[in-house]
Amino acid sequence: MGRGAIFRRLLLVPPTLFGVAVVVFVLLRVVPGNPVAMMIPPGASQADVDRLMAQYGLDLPIFDQFVVWLQQVAVGDFGTSISRRQDVMTLILARLPATLELVLIAILIATVLGALLPWMIVAAVIAIPAVPLLRRHRRKDATPSPAA
Repeated sequence: MGRGAIFRRLLLVPPTLFGVAVVVFVLLRVVPGNPVAMMIPPGASQADVDRLMAQYGLDLPIFDQFVVWLQQVAVGDFGTSISRRQDVMTLILARLPATLELVLIAILIATVLGALLPWMIVAAVIAIPAVPLLRRHRRKDATPSPAA
């Protein structure tokens, strides 16, 4: 891969990341239900709902919500978990060691299998030639069986 190809690939990174951001934002917004409804207790007043909508910026136009969301994600501010009421980045970092352990084990297994599998196939083909296994052997002196 030449320098030009690497440069072209690097030029595709920002639009790709922007496209992923748009898809994630849209998917978060089209999920049925209101996130504020999950946070307020039953019987809360409309003023409470409006206050939370304003607090989380859900009363803004969708484009403004996207700009605010993109700015927050760009600096690593993923907000507060609705269900756990904790900072999302703290939750992610708490589970990062187990995630990295699983990733490293998966990479190790894939590397070992990727390196050994071709050799195992070659060894199997040499040790057990495939052609004799695929055809039937007939003895020359065998007589055909009579039809019933």
